[in-house]
Amino acid sequence: RERERERRSSFSMAMASLPLYAYASFPLILLSFWHAICSSRSYLRSPSLFHARSWHPFSLLRHGELYTEILFFVSASIYQAIAISSLPSGSISQIYAYQYLFLLSFFTFCLFLTLISESSFSLPLPQAANFFFLAMAFALESFVLYRSASDPQLLLERESFHILSTFALFSSIASFLLCWRPHSFLVSMSFSASIFLQGTWLLQLGFSLFSERFLPQGCHRLSSGITQCDIEAAKDRAVALMDLLFLFHVGFAVFVFVVLFGFVSRSGGYRRNGGYEGMELTTGNGESDHLLQMKPSTTKVVID
Repeated sequence: RERERERRSSFSMAMASLPLYAYASFPLILLSFWHAICSSRSYLRSPSLFHARSWHPFSLLRHGELYTEILFFVSASIYQAIAISSLPSGSISQIYAYQYLFLLSFFTFCLFLTLISESSFSLPLPQAANFFFLAMAFALESFVLYRSASDPQLLLERESFHILSTFALFSSIASFLLCWRPHSFLVSMSFSASIFLQGTWLLQLGFSLFSERFLPQGCHRLSSGITQCDIEAAKDRAVALMDLLFLFHVGFAVFVFVVLFGFVSRSGGYRRNGGYEGMELTTGNGESDHLLQMKPSTTKVVID
């Protein structure tokens, strides 16, 4: 019991020491699951009529997802604006903070455009425009993350944020592809997986960089807040470990979304043939001849 208490206490201290952005991983993971489940249900109902969506309606509040996302980004923007005021005026850290503030504001602006377009006739944008806005936002995120981690002295931070930048670029590419091929279910699931990877890597980054318990061997945090490795071998080992974790996160995401798709398929009673039913033909003597796959003559359109 004492060991269990110590383990829980150390985990609680590790969670308390995480930066605020690490807690953003949980909404991103939940959002990716929501999109994957809704996309899977829409595809399994009618594969030929599948059309990817940048948001999915709630049963009680149709635009609830958009409202929630806008509230999240507005809150994050306000927090970032308050944090900027505490930084030295004109410093490089303040400039980077302004970049993140602009990025959050741009995401908020894109979501507002989507909400206005979907809820009124004052801005009748095509469905592909929603993914185009997201693609631009994720491209900017990838650029900001990559450039803000360009300091060669921040070895572990640079490697970690470069991987996060790669996941953001993955989201941008998937969004651009959905502008072009909105009927591709695999691209839609890849988009959800890219959001999931950003969420899991943010949490990983928080533990690996801001918790002494999870720092690579031979590395420690300085009073200035940066992570430093003592010897060259420790630096190489830390980078190799982050690359290994990158591979693990990608493999884990593939496994999770395959299992999630299978769970949705089994729980909904869907079949692979998408509604084709077997009809048994009999000969004149009443014996079974063969089976044909025949599709019902009427097509049911399901609007998600």
